[in-house]
Amino acid sequence: MFGHLAIALTWMHRISSPPSRLIFIIILTLAALRFSKLGKRH
Repeated sequence: MFGHLAIALTWMHRISSPPSRLIFIIILTLAALRFSKLGKRH
């Protein structure tokens, strides 16, 4: 999980345009929802 966070942070520094950053935030929220669903199963 920390590996994915590191990749996400590197992409955040790389991407500076607002549209791509918005897409990145959407991907992050989807990933967070998926992780929360997995957590509820356990």
